[in-house]
Amino acid sequence: MSLNNGLGAVTSKNNIAFNDTMAEFGLIAACKHANGRDWWLVAPKYRSNQYQVLLITPSGIQAMPNQAIGLPPSGWYQGFAQCCFSPDGEKFGRFDGIDFLNIYDFDRCSGIFSNPVHIAFPDTMDSGGLAFSANSSKLYISDLTYLYQFNLDSVNIAATLDTVAIYDNFVDSLGYPTLFHSQQLGPDGKIYIASITSTPYLHVIDSPDSAGSACNVIQHGVALKTYNLTSLPLHPNYFLGADSGSVCDTLQLRVKNHVTRNAKIEISVYPNPLQDVLHISYTPTAKTKLLEIYTIDGKFMLQRKLPPWSQLQIIDVNTLTNGVYICKLIDENRYSTAQFVIQAFK
Repeated sequence: MSLNNGLGAVTSKNNIAFNDTMAEFGLIAACKHANGRDWWLVAPKYRSNQYQVLLITPSGIQAMPNQAIGLPPSGWYQGFAQCCFSPDGEKFGRFDGIDFLNIYDFDRCSGIFSNPVHIAFPDTMDSGGLAFSANSSKLYISDLTYLYQFNLDSVNIAATLDTVAIYDNFVDSLGYPTLFHSQQLGPDGKIYIASITSTPYLHVIDSPDSAGSACNVIQHGVALKTYNLTSLPLHPNYFLGADSGSVCDTLQLRVKNHVTRNAKIEISVYPNPLQDVLHISYTPTAKTKLLEIYTIDGKFMLQRKLPPWSQLQIIDVNTLTNGVYICKLIDENRYSTAQFVIQAFK
């Protein structure tokens, strides 16, 4: 990154990491190594239960032995599918988009999958996606017209299947249906769902850590400025740290000293002054945080429970009057504050 006047430069390219045929639609997923620095990259093999695992380190890319685990796709066509790691890096889920879901445990030290859980679906399914909730306790599967939830804390995951949404038949201005398809956990702890057709809308799971209907699925809740066809950006958990105390925690990247009450959490509020919408960005951690807003004279106005690993919240402040406010972020024994000013014409 120091080259090209700080813009960065490619120093090596066109190197083959492995030579094989991957599953359709680029089922690639990434997870931080247990040392908190390196990365695991996983590519399922085409129409197979084999997985190519790559270890990415500062010295290069190393291809690990292929792993064969779980059941392969049942037919020649896998449909539009998706796979990803849980935010804590302990689970890996693969949905083939037709009739099966495979869930594995993942060892961030060795890059090895284990304990396969196979969940069969009716073969009437056509395409879909999946995403884990922020605290890694829930898994969501989309099947065009249905959205399902599983509880990963249960000893019998398959038995926890719950239908949390059914497509409401909404169509966009061109007449395209807004069906459920690919999913992505966002920086605010919500899950966003794209449609398989080209529409200017995304669905939102507002509280994905909550069980059943409490997860609050908001269909076509986000209006985009242009049309989007099935796609969402793939974002692994960039902030997952070392597995503290494990044999792989060799780099000592995690601070070991005790956190005091006066330790600060990085927090930024913008725009400032503002009129109606407040953006709050902060340091993500594995712990749940609390966000509180007070008037400048200490009157409590609002509290919000923030999901683990989240790093952004957008607050509608239209109900607040003009004036100076204090935003307080609390994380275990730490807290940080920032002031913002509302100068809207009300």
